[in-house]
Amino acid sequence: MQGGNPLDQVSFDVTGHTFKGEQGNVRVWWSPHGDGIGLYHHALPPDIAASPTSRAQLVAYYGKMASEAGIGVLEVEPIVVDGLVAVRTLFKAPQQPNGRTYIASLTLPFRDFSYVLKAQCAEQGMTGVRDSIVLDELLVAGAVRFDGEPRTAVGWSMDPQVPPGPLVYNKSESPEYDARFPEHPLSRARAILRHLEATTRVSHAVRGAAPFVWPAV
Repeated sequence: MQGGNPLDQVSFDVTGHTFKGEQGNVRVWWSPHGDGIGLYHHALPPDIAASPTSRAQLVAYYGKMASEAGIGVLEVEPIVVDGLVAVRTLFKAPQQPNGRTYIASLTLPFRDFSYVLKAQCAEQGMTGVRDSIVLDELLVAGAVRFDGEPRTAVGWSMDPQVPPGPLVYNKSESPEYDARFPEHPLSRARAILRHLEATTRVSHAVRGAAPFVWPAV
């Protein structure tokens, strides 16, 4: 891949999105709901210490990074985007003074560079409503119970890590509740990921680049 702007080599359907500009290695849009979406080109070999096709290795790698950063892991999955190996991740980070920001990414790794499509969806207004409603329902149904001292919500965690990370993936964040809470930032983040997975297109020039392999040989 030679000449031109590397950011021209990857695209997605931007219908209804607002272009906010380009700086350095990133182009930024706002989604129709006002969430930021960035297309990044990293001109360095990816530092992913895992096979991009092994979910177990990816969960271990990204889980360690997330725990060290104090954020939670919701999803880490090897996927295919426009016929190419990619990694889908979804994290949640604490906001101050309260609430969560959900960070959704698709990474397309190659031997010498990578592309990342990343969205950030922040919780605004009254926070924690989805969690509270679902928790109350599950307590009534007996699917979750409080036990021990300090009180622990048994049956509440869905965290893919063992042991769970610092911000536990809880049952209210399951995809099955997205339709009930379409304006929630997590629901918006998953909707953006589905849109990016379905509409991202990669140029022939990038397709001809050496693929990412771990461990490097």
